[in-house]
Amino acid sequence: MTRDFNDDWLFQKEGQAEERVHLPHDAMITEPRDASCRNGVNTGFFPGGKYVYTKYWKVNPEWLEKSVRIHFEGVYQNCHIFLNEVEVGSHKYGYTPFDIDLTGWLQVGENCLRLMVDNSLEPNCRWYSGAGIYRPVQLIVEEKQHIERIRVKTLAINPAVISVDVIGDSLEAVTVRENLGKLHYSKYNYGVMKRQNYIPVLQNVKQMKNDWILAFVNWNGQQKKDFW
Repeated sequence: MTRDFNDDWLFQKEGQAEERVHLPHDAMITEPRDASCRNGVNTGFFPGGKYVYTKYWKVNPEWLEKSVRIHFEGVYQNCHIFLNEVEVGSHKYGYTPFDIDLTGWLQVGENCLRLMVDNSLEPNCRWYSGAGIYRPVQLIVEEKQHIERIRVKTLAINPAVISVDVIGDSLEAVTVRENLGKLHYSKYNYGVMKRQNYIPVLQNVKQMKNDWILAFVNWNGQQKKDFW
């Protein structure tokens, strides 16, 4: 389940009162222009600052048995994330998306998510960057055993060789099928893998129909030597 997580945030500039905002939200545009701003013409003389975003929401009891994470498409920049006053993650760069895993940190009933964003160090950009949570946010609730991403890479074309990387959380078994739906490999068990680990989908592969060969290349890019 992916849920829009953009409504009912509280925003506070350093030294000022909170106000309710809807994401995405640009905090920089709320700053008064300053001719002495070190960002200068690059940001239209808008300075940076320090900001706090807070959201309260209720958690269902069944979510405690799920994998729960927050996906941020962009926060500018240097942010620290707290759940119920405990730091659960951070992200420095302002232009890259990132996930914060809340699994195991949630409590039944009301929860408080707080982001502390620091864009006060100047100059830090060659153009108007904006600041704060300036891109959308999603709440993602899944089974603890799930696939997040699959990456397929062509290694050779004659004969055809591909690598298959599966990235997920608590993966124990992976089934691989060709596009015609015929089963080639199924239920390979490699133990419990944590988030961002790669599971080798295929090992000890064999020549298959139409001269297609499937191989696995592990996470550091080094191809195993005992495939054939």
